[in-house]
Amino acid sequence: SRLPLIAPDGRVVGVVDVYDVLNDDDGRPIAEWMIDPLVIPADVNVTQALYTMQRAKCSLAIIDEGGKHVGIVTIKDLVEEIVGELEAW
Repeated sequence: SRLPLIAPDGRVVGVVDVYDVLNDDDGRPIAEWMIDPLVIPADVNVTQALYTMQRAKCSLAIIDEGGKHVGIVTIKDLVEEIVGELEAW
């Protein structure tokens, strides 16, 4: 599972894989686990968002509207928009 890291001003500054962090025996700083977030404009349709995330090999993306991070979307969210709710994901 990936989690966003949010700055005090509300911007998403990175994403971490919670399993990597929890399994870290060395006690490394969180910044060492952080990757840059994939940001997708709010006006992109579901198919375009899914394609963008697939190409980036990213399971979580930040939704940007007018320069503000307004939400998070996952591959599962997008697939469910196309095929309906998935009980066991």
